Amino acid sequence: MSKTRKDRIVRQPAIFGGKFLKPRVFDNFVQREIVTTLSIKIIQGIKAALVVAPAGYGKSILLAQTSDVLTNKDYNCYWLSVDNKDNDPLRFLSHLITLICTPVLHERHFTTRHFGSERKATIDYIIADIVAVLERKTSKHTIFIDDYHAINNPEVHSILTRLIIYSSEQIVFVIASRNKPDLTLHPVKICGEVFQLSRKDLTFDLDETGKFLNASKQLGLNNKFVFALANRTEGWVAGLQLASLAMIGNDDYETFVNEFTGTDRDVTDYLGEVILAQQSDEIRRFLLLSSVLERMCSDLVNYVLNIELGQMMLEQVEDRNLFIIPLDRTRTWYRYHHLFGDFLRNVLNKKYPNIAEKICRRACTWCVEHDLNHEAINYALSVENYDLALELIGQISEDLILGSGENWTLMNWIQKLPCGFVLNKPRISLAYIWSLVFSRQYCLAREQVDMLKRYCEQYKDKIKPEKIIQISSGIKLLLCLMETASDNSIYARELLKEWIHENPSATNQELLITHVLQTYNSLFTLELNAAENSAKKAIAYGKQCSIGYLVSWTYTVSGLVDRIRGNLNKAAEQYIKGLNSNNKGANEFSYMGSLNTVLLAEVYFEQNEIDKAEELLHNRFEYINSEAVVEVAFIGYRVMASLHFLKTGLDEALEIVHLGQESADRAELPRLKALLNALEIHFLLKSGRGKDAQIIAKNCGFDESRAPAFDQDSRHVFQEIREQVRVELNLYNHLPKKAMSILNTQIKLCKEVGRYRHLMKLLLSRAKAFYTLKLTDDAVTDLSQALEIASKGGFYRLFLDAGDEIHQLLRLIVKDYMSKQTESVIVFLGKINKLLFKENNKKQSETTHDMLAETLLEPMTKRERQMLDFIKTGETNNGIADQLFISEQTVKWHIHQLYKKLGVKNRTSAIVKARSLSLI
Repeated sequence: MSKTRKDRIVRQPAIFGGKFLKPRVFDNFVQREIVTTLSIKIIQGIKAALVVAPAGYGKSILLAQTSDVLTNKDYNCYWLSVDNKDNDPLRFLSHLITLICTPVLHERHFTTRHFGSERKATIDYIIADIVAVLERKTSKHTIFIDDYHAINNPEVHSILTRLIIYSSEQIVFVIASRNKPDLTLHPVKICGEVFQLSRKDLTFDLDETGKFLNASKQLGLNNKFVFALANRTEGWVAGLQLASLAMIGNDDYETFVNEFTGTDRDVTDYLGEVILAQQSDEIRRFLLLSSVLERMCSDLVNYVLNIELGQMMLEQVEDRNLFIIPLDRTRTWYRYHHLFGDFLRNVLNKKYPNIAEKICRRACTWCVEHDLNHEAINYALSVENYDLALELIGQISEDLILGSGENWTLMNWIQKLPCGFVLNKPRISLAYIWSLVFSRQYCLAREQVDMLKRYCEQYKDKIKPEKIIQISSGIKLLLCLMETASDNSIYARELLKEWIHENPSATNQELLITHVLQTYNSLFTLELNAAENSAKKAIAYGKQCSIGYLVSWTYTVSGLVDRIRGNLNKAAEQYIKGLNSNNKGANEFSYMGSLNTVLLAEVYFEQNEIDKAEELLHNRFEYINSEAVVEVAFIGYRVMASLHFLKTGLDEALEIVHLGQESADRAELPRLKALLNALEIHFLLKSGRGKDAQIIAKNCGFDESRAPAFDQDSRHVFQEIREQVRVELNLYNHLPKKAMSILNTQIKLCKEVGRYRHLMKLLLSRAKAFYTLKLTDDAVTDLSQALEIASKGGFYRLFLDAGDEIHQLLRLIVKDYMSKQTESVIVFLGKINKLLFKENNKKQSETTHDMLAETLLEPMTKRERQMLDFIKTGETNNGIADQLFISEQTVKWHIHQLYKKLGVKNRTSAIVKARSLSLI
């Protein structure tokens, strides 16, 4: 196959005008009150309207009539009919971009390749672009999405949820579905911004039934017949429509009305038979045979049915209003209404049991010849021609994964094949496993890997050796990615080492990815030197790589290493480099953009740039909640919860933590769950809820009475989390010696491997324990070491939130130990003092003192503050007394008190100390 043709097949837009074509509303349609109700709700201001009812209740016409009403009120209305192929996220997004954005935007997103995490990046990027386009629209817009029941992919539900929540108030989404869409709209539902209509709301009442039968269909029925039809169809508009068609040319209305009962399927079957019987043999045969086709045009039906009058037949069926729907404005492509199509296929299968298979085979041949491979594959699968289906899939499988990113489409096809059939084409089998990995279906992916291994072993004599090597290499790289994403880092690390050794001719791109994964795995095992070396190698390969998102990834993992080393400023530099690399080909809402943004938000939070951190995390929860790398996901949840704890309190913080715990359970990430459990306990203890914290600790196996069982590889990591919780509980319960026994070991280990960020926290905890035991010098020593680390990284938030014991120790250092501190620590203490003063002023606007007790100094009186200001100017004691109208002896007393609080003995030292603490 030529490259041009192959690209045409893979890149085929699969976008037909009918997807954007609103159903035509004729003048004689019943003008329903429900249309007015829905229109008013949209005008008053909602985010979304959900219209949920079974087939045939007039959902599409309701949306179409509402669209007409809104258009007359200067709304811009868009229409999208979806089908099961739109379960592929990129295909769904392609339709939305075609619908509401510019051709340039579509070209930008759908002419590039989307591999692995970049596919996720592309989806996030497209969503951000669509939201940005909608934000720029100044007029009112309504987007109607019909047949949404065809969607069952959670990823598509998530995309639409995000668009609804994050779009501006100018945009309203109206969604019609046979069942309740799985959209998580709680945030907008709470605000009353979601309007819902059900089957009951769409049911025709007696008055509407009369208008439909007599005004629209002009049957001239009396009230008795209208009442009978209304009662027997239970207001089901499809039943009324079928009944009206069946009654045309039938003068005996009474007999007709009395001969059928029931609703839905019964009515469809009965009335469908009546309507079909009214048609000529030629039309009847055409209806039955063409019902097999997903969609049809004259050329297709001519070939498939072996006729020459396909166009004329399509026009006749449309003229007779036989439930056929045009799919474009030129009326080239058509499909049958779903209910009528189902009925016709049932009749066809009963009358001509084997003919549907022949039609599908001919349709498949025609679609292959016209480069419509997606539809050809569907027809081949429908007639169980698995060999042909697999051959066609093989032509585009790699491009579906590496190019267009249509993972769901490939998975859907493969899962319709007999079990193990795909193994006949190992290359397709590998592509299928990649699609499972990218969809986080790791268990199923592992099953497929095992099956592929067994297949290769069984047929090793029939497969070329180089092909076996290629397959084995692909399998191992897949396993590396799966094990890393599943937090099985020790096993993943060994696999990566083997893969690198076995693939000496690997590309720079492949080596970059392996070293990025190796960095993640070394971070898990707390081997920082190994992580640092892997990150450096990843950056080196990144310099030879032109793919921006991959280069961005190298800076990300390097920043994570710097973070653990306690160097926040260097970590921030790496994250910013990562953002810059990412933004060359994507925007900040891509996967790599979100990854680096969340990590940078943590830096800002630790450095007390609260507003910056909050701004960066705006609209990032969706990303955090889907992140598989435990370190990154936990950072996101922790910072977001801590911001809520500061701003709105414990309940809001715990809500974030609980959402994270649910996500950890779904993704089967026990380490993330354990970290979040520990975070919940931390917040409870800070809020004085020790009993609640103790209960959670016991339930999670964190207390001494119930140690949880973990596998050998994970035990050391979970043990550290458990001991961290026990330290906090012991300090809260005034058991410093118990805390000390744990801390001594942990501090020694952290110093050995250079985990200075964690070491700093441990030193603060041990300083608290020493202070409680009245070992002040030891407490000051530990605190001084922590200050030295913190001053280099700017960890202000850690000390602001450290609690009263640490603040008392800091005051002691300021008063009696400043001479032993380095210049960077003195500056750091001055900033802490200033920040404490600022925060406490927010809490207490009224006080008799200029500074509060929670700062690093004893409270200064107003007079002492005045003394400091005069000393700064060089004023003499006598001059101060004259200006304040007090005695010189009183001045000396206030200056003496000032010296005492500053821990100095003369004016020069007082000025130096005050400046270091940002007092002057």
